[in-house]
Amino acid sequence: HMDENFFESPPGIVLLSCLKFDDCVEGGENTVVDTYPVVEELRRKHPKQFEVLTRVPYFLHRTYEETINDENIPVSFSYARPHIELDSYDRVCGINLSPQFRSPMLVAENDVEEYYEAFILFSTMLEEAPLRIEHRLKPGEVLVMNNHRVFHSRKGFKLNGGERHLQCFFLNIDFFRSKLAVLSKQLHKEESLKLMFNRSSVA
Repeated sequence: HMDENFFESPPGIVLLSCLKFDDCVEGGENTVVDTYPVVEELRRKHPKQFEVLTRVPYFLHRTYEETINDENIPVSFSYARPHIELDSYDRVCGINLSPQFRSPMLVAENDVEEYYEAFILFSTMLEEAPLRIEHRLKPGEVLVMNNHRVFHSRKGFKLNGGERHLQCFFLNIDFFRSKLAVLSKQLHKEESLKLMFNRSSVA
């Protein structure tokens, strides 16, 4: 999954910092998958299903209470977007999946069957993705991911009397891209920046 996909502008960079992970803890390994090659393979081999996932939205909803000045404030977020987003040059610029926040679909009836056919195919391809890494974080390590391209998950775990403490941080992808652009100019690097998956036509 990706994080915070129910926002209009989900965070672009996710940093997962391992503060404590005792040796006695069983499981808890993190898995990351680069979804971009999977999406391009879907485009090549299954263009109809690719088109469906760029057009038919899936719906997200999350409610919870946020503590502000010692007061619990209820919040409610809803959003709809397709799983695959394209820019004006037909390039993939965002890939979306947050099954933990899915809500009922509100689409035309004739889109439902095609959507689920395409979604099941896409999900199967993600499970078989070649660019998949599984890693048990160690204290002091930080896992950094492009939240618009790299999906992540973790295995279940048993504490066995120990402690596992991971802290998540988010970074705006536009500020990240800005820093790369400024450093590139300062270091006299002539090559253009890579596509950042910031839902922009600017490479």
